[in-house]
Amino acid sequence: MLAAVTVVTYLLFTTSDYAIARFHTRYFILTSVFVLYGVLRYLLLVRVTEKAGDPTSLVLTDWELRFTVLGWVLACVIQIYF
Repeated sequence: MLAAVTVVTYLLFTTSDYAIARFHTRYFILTSVFVLYGVLRYLLLVRVTEKAGDPTSLVLTDWELRFTVLGWVLACVIQIYF
């Protein structure tokens, strides 16, 4: 349930007037693809493969989560600075 709240909150933030004014772009919502995939991948690892524990070590050891975080950071940097 908290995963859904996290994704919805991020979507609301990216479409808010504050985010549009702060980052000077209406396309910041495109970064939500990475957030959705990252949350779903994390849930898969925790629920199916039972790799619960330290989330930081899970992000650092799972290559898909690492690429998701890297993609999100790159998408944010591109949206903000270019």
